[in-house]
Amino acid sequence: MKTFIHIITHHWKILAFAFLAIGCSDYLGESPDNRIQLTEIEDYKALVTNAYPGAYHLFTEIMTDNYKYYDYPGTNNITIVEWFKPMYIWSDKYMQILAVGPARAWEYYYGEIYKTNEVLKGIDNAEGKDEELRNQVKGEALLLRAYCHFMLVNLFGKQYNASTAATDLGVPYTTKPQEDNVAEYPRDNIKDVYDWIERDALEGVALLVDKKVNVPKYHFTKASAYAFLCRFYQFKEDWDNSIKYGEMSQTLNSTVREFVNDYNATFAKGDYDEFANSYCSINKPNILLMNKVLEFNSYTTNGYYSNEFWATAYETNDYRNKIHNRYYPTTPIYKCRKFRNVSNGGYRYSDVALFTTEEVILNLAEAYTRKTEPDHEKAISLLNKIREKRFVPYTPLTSAALSLEGELGKVLLAKVLHERRVELCYEGYRWFDCKRFQIEIKHTTETGTYVLKGNDLRYVLQIPDAELSANPAMVPNPR
Repeated sequence: MKTFIHIITHHWKILAFAFLAIGCSDYLGESPDNRIQLTEIEDYKALVTNAYPGAYHLFTEIMTDNYKYYDYPGTNNITIVEWFKPMYIWSDKYMQILAVGPARAWEYYYGEIYKTNEVLKGIDNAEGKDEELRNQVKGEALLLRAYCHFMLVNLFGKQYNASTAATDLGVPYTTKPQEDNVAEYPRDNIKDVYDWIERDALEGVALLVDKKVNVPKYHFTKASAYAFLCRFYQFKEDWDNSIKYGEMSQTLNSTVREFVNDYNATFAKGDYDEFANSYCSINKPNILLMNKVLEFNSYTTNGYYSNEFWATAYETNDYRNKIHNRYYPTTPIYKCRKFRNVSNGGYRYSDVALFTTEEVILNLAEAYTRKTEPDHEKAISLLNKIREKRFVPYTPLTSAALSLEGELGKVLLAKVLHERRVELCYEGYRWFDCKRFQIEIKHTTETGTYVLKGNDLRYVLQIPDAELSANPAMVPNPR
């Protein structure tokens, strides 16, 4: 029986309803070196390009307070409702063969990690004289290995806590390709995982040579690598380093999406598809790193909608609330149009951002608010940098106005968290924010109300059944 590191290539096959079914082939059934001769730097460049992950964590949105289940018998796709309902109520008993979900995220992230380890095993001795390209490929591989482990440990491990990280269960941090079928991989503790991520990411960013990248938005560059480090240190609550790397990213690219202009040019004219198609694209200067991913957000009849979020979360004059449009004139089904809503052979793929300038700005605003000696004015100016391109008419936030609502630091932090929710909704951030801030979530179905308390063990997703069965060294998360 194979452990997780016997990685899967993503050969999608139509099974039943193709959007959620998956077929796979064993990536290590034969040695990759027998299929692809990795000899030159360009060979390793091709492999690392293939190692970029999609937003495999997007399924977590359905577990947050951004979505609510609405029982619309005439329009809901009952099959999809049942497929996703276990995730909606935070159950470990979801269908693990689905093409999206915790089990697939585990599989896919470790699949990309395997490829990065193949690159790192051979890139130093690869044939070729272009040393800048060699460094770029190696840097990308290190950053990708770090990023994939970062996503895994924050899905399947606790939130980083300096006082308990050395004993909290993390995930296996794999640094070399598996050579046999019987290897067992125990879980590293969260401190060790974070230490490895930090080492890989810092070594990787130092090697990057941006000019060697043809399509920067599909590869780690200095700007997106610094954005990753900004987020990494944010999750670690190392505010000074989060600020350091966030500002370094902003120095290279601080462009904010012209949201109102984008809306008026497309959505306001009823061209919803054009707005969604261009929301994440190589033509948008705010996108730092992106990739295509299979997603369920744009499926119009999945039973889980933005109705309540759309109706309650936005301030007056915030144009971000306008991109939730109604699909059926007789049924109040509202969906957020950030995704393409197109089917490709039965699957729904969208280009999704992994890092944006807006996220960096919001990370910085949080860091300036929470650091030992807060800089509230700096945090407010960062929020205004985004809000001025989102509101018509626009009124800037001020410390004086915020202080009227209570203690400035607490009010400002709540404002930062709110801005993160409305700016980044459905892009895969909210679950981690709810987990970091221990936010209680209530979900309803036609059968009752379910509650995820702030300290609920289910904020740490369970290790997939296949991994627990195949890997004797793997222990499950407590329940």
